[in-house]
Amino acid sequence: MKSAGDLYRQIADRDNIRLAFLKAARGKQARRDVIDFRADFEENIKKLHAQLEERNPDIGHYRYFQVFDPKKRLICAASFPERVLHHAIMNVCEPVLESYAIDDSYACRKGKGGQKAILRAKEFAGRFDWFLKLDIRKYFDSIDHAILFAALVRSCSLINHAFANGIIPFTVKRFRLMTERLHFSIGNLYAFRIMVYV
Repeated sequence: MKSAGDLYRQIADRDNIRLAFLKAARGKQARRDVIDFRADFEENIKKLHAQLEERNPDIGHYRYFQVFDPKKRLICAASFPERVLHHAIMNVCEPVLESYAIDDSYACRKGKGGQKAILRAKEFAGRFDWFLKLDIRKYFDSIDHAILFAALVRSCSLINHAFANGIIPFTVKRFRLMTERLHFSIGNLYAFRIMVYV
C-alpha cells in the first residue's frame, strides 16, 4: 500500500504531468492557451513539476462567466496550466477516491454517465411506487471546506495527508483568498470529482 507522500510524489511526477496535459488538451487542440503551452512544452512541464515539488503552484488565474443551464450559475474557469494540474491530481487520486464511491453515483465516473443513470432510475421506478426529486440550492456554494476535509480524512485514511495538508486544500484556500468565497468553484475538475466521492 502506498503512503500519502507517495501519492504526492506521483502527482508531481513529470510523466504524470505530461499525461495530464494530454487529458486537459483533449478536444481543445486549436485553442490559443493549448497551443501556447505546447509551444514550450518541456519547459512548461518542468515549471509545473518544480512548483509541485516546492508545494507552491501558480494557481488562481480564473476566467469568470455565467451559464443558464437550466439555471444561472457562475463558472470559474481555471487557466490551462491549472487545468493540467487538476488532471495531474486526479490521475493519481481518482482511483483511491473511486474505491470509496457508492455504486449509484454516475456523474464524472468512468464506465458510468447519464445513460447508465437513466437505466438505473428506470430500474428503481419499476420497483418503487414513490420517488423524491430534489435539487440542493447552491450546493457548491454551501460546502464548508473544514467539514469537507475532515470527511475526506475520516473516510479515506490513505490520502488524508495528501488532502489535509496537500495540494487540493492549497488550491481551495487560494481561490477563497482571491474571491472571498467560502465554497468550491464550479469549473474545477477535482472539485466536482470530490463532490461525487464524498
